[in-house]
Amino acid sequence: MGLILFLTLVNYRGLRYGSLVSRYATSTVVASLVVIVLLGVFGGSGKWTNISVELPTFQAIQGDTFGFIAVFFSAMLSAFWAYEGWITLSFIGGEIRNPYRNLPLAILFGMLGVIAIYLSVNFAYHLVLPAEDLVAVHEAQNKVAAIAVVERIIGPVGTLLIAGLIIISTFGCTNTTILMSARLIFKMAQNGEFFNSAGKVHPKFHTPGSALLIQGFWCCVLVMSGSFDQLTDMLIFASFIFYGLCAYGVFVLRKRNGGPPATYKVPLYPVLPALFVVFCVVLLAITLYNRPGESTVGIALILTGAPFYYFWKKRARTQA
Repeated sequence: MGLILFLTLVNYRGLRYGSLVSRYATSTVVASLVVIVLLGVFGGSGKWTNISVELPTFQAIQGDTFGFIAVFFSAMLSAFWAYEGWITLSFIGGEIRNPYRNLPLAILFGMLGVIAIYLSVNFAYHLVLPAEDLVAVHEAQNKVAAIAVVERIIGPVGTLLIAGLIIISTFGCTNTTILMSARLIFKMAQNGEFFNSAGKVHPKFHTPGSALLIQGFWCCVLVMSGSFDQLTDMLIFASFIFYGLCAYGVFVLRKRNGGPPATYKVPLYPVLPALFVVFCVVLLAITLYNRPGESTVGIALILTGAPFYYFWKKRARTQA
């Protein structure tokens, strides 16, 4: 909570300060991950035989197609948290120079960079630790795979190094989320779909100050609510409801407006957005089946906002 409040204040005082924090934190984390990959591949602790070791439990799942698909999607639900930045970039589209060109490029190359980093890191993990050891780390719950890997490479001092890296990563991720997400609240308020005060720009710092403060308060409430893993799983589940609706909205808007706008293109239309919508539906259905508790709570949280949304929407139409 102290970290949230501190970074909210940093971003309250200006976009420049928040972006600098994100830049340095991201650079440190990426450089550290590259070092871990190099140590895993060339440090002498890795064994190519570790990659080919099979788990007996995985063999049991392989025989059941639906079971394998369900487990695969369940694993993706947790992994997608690492890629959440792709959507939040669009929240600051109005503050980016030449957004029609730079925003798609930022999303594309940012996503490719994250994919490359995570594939390399996981390759290094499996090179150093066999799958059996990685499963044991996961089941221990109070252990982290990165710590186990670095301990195997350089000994107990690796625990301190990875702990520091996790702190920096958490710091940077929290800052970026605060910086980006407040812009969504800000725009909602300007559209009459949230508290009017949240749509005002600070006269001195030129930031969405009220939106940042409201967001900071609600984040602290969520921190006190329970497990971080539960929060991220609920977030991913809820997010993909809206991601699917956004992709479906491309079809609706093109039909309503008589075709695509001159400033916006969708590669491989209509196949690509249709596949994304189908993927979202499958992910949501399997998550509801595998994790009914988190899914139900996530849907319930969304529904609690519906009355407020329709109230503000009706008020905005009345005022117009």
